[in-house]
Parts: sequence; structure tokens; C-alpha cells
Amino acid sequence: MASFATRLVAGSRGVWASAAVATAAAAAAAPRPALAAPPFFTPLAKSFPSPLSLLPTGLAGQVRYASYPGLRPRKTKYQKAMRGFFPLFQGGSLRGTTLLHGRYGLRTTEGGILEDKQLDAARTLLRRALKPEKSARFFLRVFPDRPVSRKAAEVRMGKGKGAVDHFSRWVGRGRVVAEVRCSRRDLAAEALRIASEALPITTEFCERPATGVARTAPRCLPHFLRRRFAAAEFADVVAARRASLGLPSSARSA
Repeated sequence: MASFATRLVAGSRGVWASAAVATAAAAAAAPRPALAAPPFFTPLAKSFPSPLSLLPTGLAGQVRYASYPGLRPRKTKYQKAMRGFFPLFQGGSLRGTTLLHGRYGLRTTEGGILEDKQLDAARTLLRRALKPEKSARFFLRVFPDRPVSRKAAEVRMGKGKGAVDHFSRWVGRGRVVAEVRCSRRDLAAEALRIASEALPITTEFCERPATGVARTAPRCLPHFLRRRFAAAEFADVVAARRASLGLPSSARSA
């Protein structure tokens, strides 16, 4: 027969085992609280919208390339447009030829078409070139808002207009494409020179004076100014001819 001490130890071990089993069963039966997801597992859809969500309504299934978010219109009146042409500014308009946000800019010297992928490449080059100065900023003054459609290769004529391939913008001569705001002129000039390599048209570096707003000369004077200047030039020629002949300058003075 086991001694009293031996029986006491065996009984205490049984009690401890029963208590452990009861505690485990209660923990398993209790409802577990919902664990919050770590911050690095939070979906980014709310902060960074999908490129397809930035396309105009009805074009999500027709646009072939959607890799340039921020450079596509959110909504267009018509899904597709005609080819169009770049403005000639025959009325003497100076719209878009001035520096508004920055001190240095990139101005076109000829008219042409700027595609969204070209503007995106210029934007990327500007961002990389301006990294040495933390406070430097750049601004794009043009936005590709005209849809350009294109058919696939080796497709026969007919069957309607092709799907929208990309968006572009017609720009005229003298249009400011990009502006840079920084304290270093050499850095801004080099950044704009690098960005101009991504554009299919020729450009020039422009700078705002210390005071005032930089404006370019009218590319084409309005018709009423041309008529007025022609009349003044004709009057000067008549006055010079009368003076050479020894006649009074006008009939009224005679």
C-alpha cells in the first residue's frame, strides 16, 4: 500500500491536470476578438486610384494603354474626336505664352502635337533633374485632352472608327509647356533642357524678368492694327515725298 505522502502527491497532480484542461476548454469556447490588420497590409486603392478609373466614362474597355494617370481627362463630351490642327493665333492672342507660376520656362518655337506619354516622360525627367534642390517645383502648362484613335496593323478599311489609343494636345508656336520655380538658374536651365529631349518639337528656354511678367511679342497682329500701321506708313511716305519736292507737309498747311 502506498504511503500517505505518495497518495497526496498523486492527488495534487490530478487536480493540476484537471484545472489545466478546464482552462484550455474555457479559452477555446470564448469568442476571439477580431485582430486589426497591420498598417502595411492596408489596401492602397483609396489613396492611389487605378489608371482605369481616370479614363472618361465608356472608354475603360476601348483604350489600349492606360499607364499615364493624371494625364488623361476624367470626362469628355464625346468619346472620340477628329484630328484637328494646332492654333495659329492670327488674332494676336498671347494666351499661354507668359510665365505665371515659375521664374523659368520652356517655350515652343513651332507648332505640333504633344502626346500623353511624351508629357509623362518630360515630367519624370524634370522630377529627377530637380532633386538636388529640395524646394524646387515644376508645373506643366499643357494637358492632353484630345482623344486620338488608331486601328490595329493590317486591318482593312471600314468597320467604323478605331479605338482610342492615347490623348494628345495641339500646341502652337510660343506656347509655354513647362515652368520651374527654383533659386538656381543653372539647375533650372539644365532640367528644362533635359525635359525638352522628350518632346517632338523644338523649344527654347525663357526667363521671367526681375519685375513684371514676361510676355512675348504678338505672333500675328490683328487686322485692324495692320490696317492702322499701313495707313501710318503710307502717310509717312507721302510726307517724305512732299518734303523732297519742297511742298508743304499737307494740304491743310498750304
